[in-house]
Amino acid sequence: MLQGGDLEKPDLVGKIPSGKDYEVDLYLRQKWQDERLKHAEITEALDLNDPNLVKAIWKPEVYFPNAKHAEFQYVTVPNVLVRINPDGGILYMLRPRFSDLDDF
Repeated sequence: MLQGGDLEKPDLVGKIPSGKDYEVDLYLRQKWQDERLKHAEITEALDLNDPNLVKAIWKPEVYFPNAKHAEFQYVTVPNVLVRINPDGGILYMLRPRFSDLDDF
């Protein structure tokens, strides 16, 4: 069950004039609980950043209907992290880039 999340956005200086194109990088964090990943033997959080491991874990679908274009950042690997806590809590962090995001 998705427990929450947040979207960290930069402070935009001033208002962007209508009709102007712009891009913005954001930090998206989502949290949920998966009892199947709860293990008493594990005492520290496990960070996964291997793309194959990240793909293997269920993640909520994210949809931004008011963006003209959105993409996830890739440098040499995807800019994403999954942290699994000993209690089965999951933190999913990624960094999307948007073009012309209305009602931001």
